[in-house]
Amino acid sequence: MLLKPRKKIDPIEVRDLAAVGCTIEEIALQVKCNPATIYRRFARVIKEGRLKAYMSLRRKTFEMVMNGNLGACIWLSKQWLGQSDRHEVSGPDQGPIQHEVKVMDLSKLTDEELAQIQRLVESATCG
Repeated sequence: MLLKPRKKIDPIEVRDLAAVGCTIEEIALQVKCNPATIYRRFARVIKEGRLKAYMSLRRKTFEMVMNGNLGACIWLSKQWLGQSDRHEVSGPDQGPIQHEVKVMDLSKLTDEELAQIQRLVESATCG
């Protein structure tokens, strides 16, 4: 049984593609081989490329923060410092929200009115 010769794939190209965010499938398409081959032969190189991309993004984001980009400041503060927007709903003077429950006295309705209510409820009920 003759084995097919091993395809020559440039590891620098694989690393550079990973560094710009390409998936293994996209890298495989670019170098014209099976994704499993890319993963098996270049997992370490792909990891290096992705780490390079992460460091570059982190550096660029940090530069934006240091240059006063408010959006970047807010985003990085949330990511690194665990800060978050808080949306609280409260009643008057920050007290609890008041709920009023009214009970209907259905005994005052006629049979026809009750049937009409039942039809309305059934038509509005999903499932």
